[in-house]
Amino acid sequence: MSEYYRRALRQMDINRTEKIAEARARSDAFYAAHPQLDTLQKDIAAVTREGFVAMRKGELSADALEDFSKKRIAQIRKAHEDAIRALGVDPASLSPRWDCPACEDTGYIATEDGNRKMCICLKQLAAALALVAPEYRPDPAITFEAFDLSRFPAQPDPVPNEKYSQHALMEKVLEICKNYAENFERKKAGNMVLVGDSGLGKTYLAHCIANKVAEKGFSVCFVTAYNLSNLMRGAYLGESHDVEMEQALLSCDLLVIDDLGSEPIRKNINLESLFSLLNERGIAKRPVLVCSNLLNTSMRDRYGERITSRLMADNATILRLYGSDVRHMK
Repeated sequence: MSEYYRRALRQMDINRTEKIAEARARSDAFYAAHPQLDTLQKDIAAVTREGFVAMRKGELSADALEDFSKKRIAQIRKAHEDAIRALGVDPASLSPRWDCPACEDTGYIATEDGNRKMCICLKQLAAALALVAPEYRPDPAITFEAFDLSRFPAQPDPVPNEKYSQHALMEKVLEICKNYAENFERKKAGNMVLVGDSGLGKTYLAHCIANKVAEKGFSVCFVTAYNLSNLMRGAYLGESHDVEMEQALLSCDLLVIDDLGSEPIRKNINLESLFSLLNERGIAKRPVLVCSNLLNTSMRDRYGERITSRLMADNATILRLYGSDVRHMK
């Protein structure tokens, strides 16, 4: 289990304890005002004793005892709840108000085979904790399913000087990105580079991948190249030193760098720092996802062979997007 799931479970356990205490306070106040109704547990205990006495007398078999107790206890609970409702109070208001009724805020749901499975609420909380970069927050509306392929033109088919139409290309790109995210394993996943002009869906796809990978319990850090450059500059000049963010950039399971190529180049600062970051992550088998408008040659010209070769390693997935800027289409 990842650290983010452990943190999510601790947070859920604290919240659950608070909800139980709040419910107990509401219940105590209600029964203090209506002490004549505070007999449920005594009545249930009486039914249990009644069943055992009947079994000892031979009036009930051992197999029939459980069924007898369930039916009688259900009748008592219903009568008790009816008496509460008669006072204009909803019996459910005396119980904890769970954020997730499915698992009652435990993070797990019992299965028919007697085991348990992780609840979606735990996955979502762990994902939110895993997205550590302060500038990035997961948007539940950004999903692969919401990616609108209809916005990409199918004509001309193919695009001049290209193999596919823009629509056909994006169908293939979307499938590759989905497979990358859904089958993500830190030590096996390679880098991914989304290359193309503005308005082709690179950043949206990067967010889709980040959300899905984080949902699987992996830690994700999402940062723009411009902010990454400023972070490196501040650390180098001693103006600022965000240790937590620097550690996240190095240790997160997936690092996403958006808009690489738009940041100012400071050869002795961000180029050396970027090389060190990519090199350390490569050694630790921690992949990087990059969105950029720079093709291979342009990237080598701007960043040099050392950085480009580590970014586009042998197991990297390079996806070149082309076509029209869909943001300006209706």
